[in-house]
Amino acid sequence: MQLSEKIKNLAKSKHYTMKMLCEKIPMSRLGLHRTLENDTMKVRTLSKISEILEVNITYFLDDNETSFQKKENKPIFTSDEIFIIVSTLFKNKVSDEIVKKIYDLNKENK
Repeated sequence: MQLSEKIKNLAKSKHYTMKMLCEKIPMSRLGLHRTLENDTMKVRTLSKISEILEVNITYFLDDNETSFQKKENKPIFTSDEIFIIVSTLFKNKVSDEIVKKIYDLNKENK
């Protein structure tokens, strides 16, 4: 399932319209539409959406989706994005050293 479908379906199941979701992010409806259409979702935005819709950010990252990958063999996520994901998963109890190790592994695997 595409990220846009996951967000729309989950928002609907939580009784959120896309307009309501955009107001809480905050982001314009056109901005969210373009972001989803072009697969250019920032991790910070996705983290905010997962917070609003009360799901773990990993809900959006499963199913072996590759839409988050960057081109030219660059790591999938930047170190800042990795920090946000890891700190969200572990409730901000993550050291910079752990994030660097994850980033290095991510870089090696690309």
